[in-house]
Amino acid sequence: RSTYPGRNKKAPVCRRLIPFRESAIYYFTAAGAAAVVVLVPVLAVGGIVRGVNNSKVNNQIESRQTLLPVALQDQEEKNLVIFYPLAPSPGQLELTYVDSRGEHTLIVDAQAALEGLHLVQTEK
Repeated sequence: RSTYPGRNKKAPVCRRLIPFRESAIYYFTAAGAAAVVVLVPVLAVGGIVRGVNNSKVNNQIESRQTLLPVALQDQEEKNLVIFYPLAPSPGQLELTYVDSRGEHTLIVDAQAALEGLHLVQTEK
């Protein structure tokens, strides 16, 4: 630092001006870091909650489902609880089974039972 000629005061320090683009990068980086600090815990907690809920649903499905194959005696009836992916508004369901006479396919008309079940209804 230098002094003014003839005075005992120190000259003011001349600071370099930071160009706008460098200061903008600094502020955008700081804002981005703050957003990350806020969003990471929120997303982590949301992911954990979703994982716990999915686990509960999977446990219910596993506890309710009928284990296959199911052996039936002559004239015996059993209820089956089967979970499978379902296409929106399916027309039919095909079940394949084997008995003493060979392999058979049972086609169940699902149109009436599942009509519009997975489709959003629009008002006319």
